[in-house]
Amino acid sequence: MSERERQVNLRLNELDDAHRLGHMARDEYRLRRRRLLASLGDDTRKAGRDTVRRPAPAGDAATLAATRPRERGTGAEGAPPARVPASVLPLSRWRQLALPLSMLGAAVGVALFYWFVLRAM
Repeated sequence: MSERERQVNLRLNELDDAHRLGHMARDEYRLRRRRLLASLGDDTRKAGRDTVRRPAPAGDAATLAATRPRERGTGAEGAPPARVPASVLPLSRWRQLALPLSMLGAAVGVALFYWFVLRAM
């Protein structure tokens, strides 16, 4: 981390503390934070490094998918893989045990109820 990045990080922490403690309005906080990050972005672009994320391009998904380079593990024609429905995904261990444990609890409850009723007679 360069000295400039350390300074910006320190100022961002101070800015965050001021906003969190209520010394600054949200709009002012956002404006000052954007200015700090923009100044850091200018320095990193000049140095040829990409340490600050750039905003995602606007546009429809079909255009973006057509212009995006094909990545490994994607579906046909560079499109992202299709989402798998939740009904096909494996259940977590807790969900697998929930129904049998609740059935066992109900059976034990019924057995205890009859035990106390028949014992009282």
